[in-house]
Amino acid sequence: MSFVSFGNSFISMFGLLRSQLNECARQIDGIETRHRRKALIFQGLVEVEKEDSKALILEVINTKLSLKNVSASSIKVCNRLGAPSNEHHRPILIKFASMDVKALVWRAKTGLKGSKISVREFLTRTRQSVFGKAREHFGMRACWTQEGVICVKASDGVRHKITFIYLFIFYFYFFQLTTIFTG
Repeated sequence: MSFVSFGNSFISMFGLLRSQLNECARQIDGIETRHRRKALIFQGLVEVEKEDSKALILEVINTKLSLKNVSASSIKVCNRLGAPSNEHHRPILIKFASMDVKALVWRAKTGLKGSKISVREFLTRTRQSVFGKAREHFGMRACWTQEGVICVKASDGVRHKITFIYLFIFYFYFFQLTTIFTG
């Protein structure tokens, strides 16, 4: 076997390994996203010592979102995230008992307009990073998430779904080039 054929064989195997790693990363991200699908994160709620997070969240859901039929049994997990800090209030992670309750709360989040409280999906680290980059590039009003999928509305009004980071890279460069040629 010549050195050139060995090099070509090595490059071919390296490409195969890269594609297998990409597929594994995509599948792991999908599993993590499915695991988080019943969860939301509430931000902007004042934190007090020895608080009952579940009672606080239920009060917000029942009063500000006007969802009287959501009860303590609708919430499986409710915790503050991260270490306590005097500089900011930690967000609260809520995992609901069912997708129906989560969807109900997600649709009612517009009831929080004008308050300091916000609700967001519990995205994987990769998706949260991509979502942040998409918002930086396309603007806050042109990006949103829906059941863990990042949606982007392009300048031409066409909506795109970004399901994996490599697609974002494609969209980012495609729209950046489109902006250069049209803008």
